[in-house]
Amino acid sequence: MNDEDHKAAERSNHRLNEYTDIFKPELKDPSSDGKEDIIEQFQDDIGILRYASRTEICYKFLIYMTIGFVALYLLSPLDILPEASLGLIGYIDDIGIILLGCWILHSLAERFIRKQRARARRNL
Repeated sequence: MNDEDHKAAERSNHRLNEYTDIFKPELKDPSSDGKEDIIEQFQDDIGILRYASRTEICYKFLIYMTIGFVALYLLSPLDILPEASLGLIGYIDDIGIILLGCWILHSLAERFIRKQRARARRNL
């Protein structure tokens, strides 16, 4: 590996560490109810996914497809549980689709981090 490759690997590792500070073990407050952790994790996932979409086109495609499918389902007049006939119960499927989309995006962020860490280990 030449000097330029080594410098590029170091820059990549530095950027990766900036985006993965959330994965360092921290002492958690036992009185915390966990809501702040979920909000922080969601905010960190957004940052990771923004970085992933700028660096790799496949992640950009997967992110946009996930958001697009969730938005299409929410805006579509077809529903698994229609709100018009079931009232508030009809929103359960919409909430489920939103949670599914969030879970998919979170798993994409974790997968990107694992991939970047493996790449950084190979390059060092």
